[in-house]
Amino acid sequence: MNQTRIGLSSIWNHFQSTLFSWLEEDLGELTDKQKQLVEALELIQVETHLPYVGRVPGRPLESRCAIARAFVAKAVYNRKADLPSACNVGSKRNSKGYKTSWIGYKLHIDASDGGIPISCLLTSASLHDSQVAIPLAEVTSRRFLCAEKQILSNI
Repeated sequence: MNQTRIGLSSIWNHFQSTLFSWLEEDLGELTDKQKQLVEALELIQVETHLPYVGRVPGRPLESRCAIARAFVAKAVYNRKADLPSACNVGSKRNSKGYKTSWIGYKLHIDASDGGIPISCLLTSASLHDSQVAIPLAEVTSRRFLCAEKQILSNI
């Protein structure tokens, strides 16, 4: 326990003494939300958790890092995603140059380890799965809180 306290104290000292002062020199006075975002990004270090994909088609590592940091920022600033839910039609060329088309909706499902669906969201077919990750996780967490309250009230 003492080692954890010492480690957290040194991290917080780093924020106060170097990181915030350096950012405020370049950007001006930081708001409380901006400080909270800097703290979260520095503690999480989301870039270290992105897997290396090598020569597999997809976004470059820099783009994936920016997207991951944007997810953290959306969570810190409590930005709710306005998810499109209208039926739509679209097409694009895949990485091999073939045209892929779609029409309709997409059902995003959050399932337990055993494959049991916990929550789901229905969106437009053209919406990328990454745009639904945080809203779907929020729905799931609310369901777990409601279930936990129900279980505790029955005890």
